[in-house]
Amino acid sequence: MEYTLLLENKKIYITFILGFISFVLFIAYAVSNYGLYAFILTCGFLVSLIITPLVCGRFKFLLYLWLLVVPLFDNVGLLSIKGTNIFVFIATALSGPFALLLLYKSTHKVVKELPFVVPLLLFELVIFINFLRPGTYLSNIAELIKHFIEIFIVFCVYFYFKNQKNQDNQSLTYNLFKFLNIFVMLNSAVAIFQSVTGIGMGIISGVPRPLGLLGGPNSIALLINLLLPVAIYYLFIEKAPAKDRKFWLISSFINIFGLLVTLSKTSYVIFFIMLFIFSFLMSFKIKIRLLYGFICFFVLGAAAIIFLDLDVLTHLSERMTSVGSLEWRLKVWNLLLYNFDFNTFIIGNGIHSAKYYLLRINFGEDPHVHNIYIQYAYEYGIAGILYCLNIVFLAVTFMKAMFCKKYANSKVYIIPFIIALSMLISMFNSNALAMRTSLYFAWTLLTVYYLQLNSDKLKILEQQDKE
Repeated sequence: MEYTLLLENKKIYITFILGFISFVLFIAYAVSNYGLYAFILTCGFLVSLIITPLVCGRFKFLLYLWLLVVPLFDNVGLLSIKGTNIFVFIATALSGPFALLLLYKSTHKVVKELPFVVPLLLFELVIFINFLRPGTYLSNIAELIKHFIEIFIVFCVYFYFKNQKNQDNQSLTYNLFKFLNIFVMLNSAVAIFQSVTGIGMGIISGVPRPLGLLGGPNSIALLINLLLPVAIYYLFIEKAPAKDRKFWLISSFINIFGLLVTLSKTSYVIFFIMLFIFSFLMSFKIKIRLLYGFICFFVLGAAAIIFLDLDVLTHLSERMTSVGSLEWRLKVWNLLLYNFDFNTFIIGNGIHSAKYYLLRINFGEDPHVHNIYIQYAYEYGIAGILYCLNIVFLAVTFMKAMFCKKYANSKVYIIPFIIALSMLISMFNSNALAMRTSLYFAWTLLTVYYLQLNSDKLKILEQQDKE
């Protein structure tokens, strides 16, 4: 359906305007309690309501807008409103009303083809309901918007691919992945630059580590691990066009070196698990070539470290031998698990309640939980648990697809399987997936491959009908 036509239905548009004006009035009411921040939100959404007809149905524009703005500006302190960058705020304003209209008209249709959207919608609903809790801060609306845009991006991917009837979906997928990989490579390059120059480094767990564009080494490392499976696949499993092989090879070299300088132990584990899984799809000849490539990488990497006089190996040794961060994590997890009760399990304790609880009993220490399973279960109860199990569902779905010989190219599903597995491992020991960039990139990739899986299933059914 062309969503520009929705605006021709006056009844729908008037209903939408009235509903949204009620929402704006609700925010306006909050101005008296929350001041300038609520006023800026109100003005932003009023403007976005006016420009809704201009963006209605422009799925490619909105999808690429978010995948461009977030990795570049999300953690830029300049021009920020309450910690939210002005460009991210503008992207939210551009997307907001159309996103609501899209969910209102198309949720049933999308859910039929993408069942993993249901736990995402439930999770968003529970976050919204939590604003009825006494003492919930308006600033927590950022969490509501973050997961709302997460759902909107899934919808944009869905309709972007569905509406391109005259173009090969494989070509769309390939170009989208190249686009994403450019920004991952940019983040890796910034992390390497920071490690070389010492500019923009942060002391984390007692060791200097690059913050990159994303504001944290673990976020950079997870983002790299989300796109590395794509590069490995196009280099060693299904070779990319000759003109693009240098792009994937150079980007892989930069990204792996970027992964190294982040000093993220969890991401190192994910990387080696990724290589181990890929090895099952590679011939002996390709494994030798890959081994040769890694030898060259380590030789060149070692030469670069020596030439640039970097302390990467020293800091890496400190990270590998230190157990301080693990002891701290275990302490935090035990504190939250000890505070669990029946109500916590059912409805949770509210938005950011884990952080507020840790600040209250461990004043001055890092309030981040570094375990999304425990954090979401503590804050959102069953909805948070279902959110995590949703990713397990996707991992299992893609793993089964990998071994289904009926699909024309079942090997391709190793990519989303590793992406989902990377998310699950990262969620156990890090809060990197709670960051917008990692979150949006991950769901973009998973949605693309789920649509491809649906297409493969449809082809099998059509073939069976012919027989």
